[in-house]
Amino acid sequence: DPAILPRLDLGRGIPAERYSELLAERDTFRRGLERLFASFDVLIAPASAMRILKAAIPEPLDAYLCETSGGSNTLRVKIRQRRPGDARFAIASLFGGIMRLKHVFVFDEDIDIRDQKQVEWAMMTRWQPAKDSIVQPDGIPMILDPSCEKSAQFGAFRSDQMGIDATIKIPERFTEYPEVSKADPEAVAAIAKKLAGIV
Repeated sequence: DPAILPRLDLGRGIPAERYSELLAERDTFRRGLERLFASFDVLIAPASAMRILKAAIPEPLDAYLCETSGGSNTLRVKIRQRRPGDARFAIASLFGGIMRLKHVFVFDEDIDIRDQKQVEWAMMTRWQPAKDSIVQPDGIPMILDPSCEKSAQFGAFRSDQMGIDATIKIPERFTEYPEVSKADPEAVAAIAKKLAGIV
């Protein structure tokens, strides 16, 4: 059992070199299991997220686990807002229900959460870092995350978690929200005239 290797007594006839090899094999085994679980998470976590969300908010629409984040760290969620605070309720419920999540992003129904360009556009036009972020310290980490806190006894044992509400804040912050920013044509022409010959 790899779990007992750290407790083996070197005085019982195991050469130090072999003991080091056994510890390395244990770590390789553990990393392999972590990667295997991450592969399963990509398939299972979105369904789990939808089940959790349906119990927490009126209308969740989609969930997508980003494979490039290590397989189980970053979840994007699409919702149809029915009441103020739905996005925050979604974030809190997901952190409580899927332990190893590090980031949860919540978007409105008009955003394709699998399209990186749309995700970045929503982040830049609907998210204010200080107002729309939820940071939770002391979360459960993914073992392979090199940034989380570690100890000699437990290895990776603690990781911060962050939720980002990239939804339109109506009625909390705005009474209306244009789909596209429409600049004054005269102002655009004046800026173009100033920049002529520069760019």
